[in-house]
Amino acid sequence: MSENNNENSQHSQLMKYALESVKDNEQAFLLVEGKITDAILVKAQVHVENRSGILIFPFSVFKGDILTIYSVFGNSPLIIRMRTYEKYPQFLLDTMEIVKSGGIDKALSERIARSIYKNISASSLFKTVQKISKKNYEELVALIQNGINLELKINTTKANIDVEKISSLQFRIGNQLDAVLLPVQNPYNIQKEEETKKIVIPVFENSPEKIKAEKEITEIQKEFQKVIVCKTVVSPVAGLEFDALKENTKLLFLLPFQTEEEIEFAKQMGAVNKEGVNKPILGTFYRIITSGKNEFHIFAKGPNGILFRAFEERPVRLATPKKAGSNLKKVESKSDISMTLSIIVGVLVTLVAILLFLYIS
Repeated sequence: MSENNNENSQHSQLMKYALESVKDNEQAFLLVEGKITDAILVKAQVHVENRSGILIFPFSVFKGDILTIYSVFGNSPLIIRMRTYEKYPQFLLDTMEIVKSGGIDKALSERIARSIYKNISASSLFKTVQKISKKNYEELVALIQNGINLELKINTTKANIDVEKISSLQFRIGNQLDAVLLPVQNPYNIQKEEETKKIVIPVFENSPEKIKAEKEITEIQKEFQKVIVCKTVVSPVAGLEFDALKENTKLLFLLPFQTEEEIEFAKQMGAVNKEGVNKPILGTFYRIITSGKNEFHIFAKGPNGILFRAFEERPVRLATPKKAGSNLKKVESKSDISMTLSIIVGVLVTLVAILLFLYIS
């Protein structure tokens, strides 16, 4: 019993962290399963007047939110020896050595972390994602330097940074740095944290139906090389109801289209029109799994071993591609009506002419 409680508690913690970074439960499930990466990890070596320090923080590529911050500032000589290009596990170990060596100004460290939360908005970070992917860090460096300068009322802050794309869950859960240094939480985000606590995560509730659904979803996804979380295209009038879906039925989906990687992937899949706008892509219906009263997981086969996955909170009618002959049938139908009307008008004109002839005679 205690093992089940521990597993449920771990799932809840994972989902709580995941939902801080991604936009919905679907993406959260994929993040927990290790199917996607969701964050950019910033490793910064910072010089502030006569002090130096290290900032380590991941931010969401989906929202731009800073998820947590580790901040170490002081006069330890080890700080200036840090190399931001190191992979983050080694960077964390080196930061642990700095903390253990002493000479850390805790008040300054926390103040600088708070200045990052306060002065760097999610929208400004989100705008840097495309530039970061091209190894252009100038805008991000400027954000960090200006944020600290505003807080300390100086203009001499210098930052040297490097970044890695990571899973925020792998970074945050069991982070070895926690043994010697606790992260600085966002003091300006109390309301958001309260809202996060209220989020209900039904998929991991300890009920036979949901556990069964979770296992089925995992088994389905194992069969495919890649899983893409999509949106369904709904057609309230002409679409197919869930009960009418059969294997190999063609359905329409919209691929994710926000980050630079998503846009590039959509282009490769032919899901972008000439104007650069995402357009529906064809998928072949595979399975639909119900994990609760209002939880419908829709799976369809895409090209090249890709699995499309979508989620609906209620039964809807799913759009299907228009048949090639549908427009022709409409044209033919209109032609038939026009021909019938022409015959009727011709008969009426003839009758009127005959009546006039008889009347004159």
